[in-house]
Amino acid sequence: MVVTVTKVGRIWAELNIRERISVENLVADGKPNRSSSGRCYLSKEIHDAELEISEAWNDLRNKIKHHNVPAGVTVIDIEAAKKLLRL
Repeated sequence: MVVTVTKVGRIWAELNIRERISVENLVADGKPNRSSSGRCYLSKEIHDAELEISEAWNDLRNKIKHHNVPAGVTVIDIEAAKKLLRL
């Protein structure tokens, strides 16, 4: 959904859908007794790139979760993968 910022303050930016987001991290304000309704992105390209990374990570995580160590994988391989993934 595309939204428009209608007003910007020091802490919050108001949107045309009667919501507000933090100007610091673009996360929507969670009203009392309600969780945040999400976050905004500065462009569709940024959103799509984040979604692609998230989907790829979830796919990798699910594959690892449901399998034993593949044949031939060594401790050195696992340590290299952890380093590559910044874990």
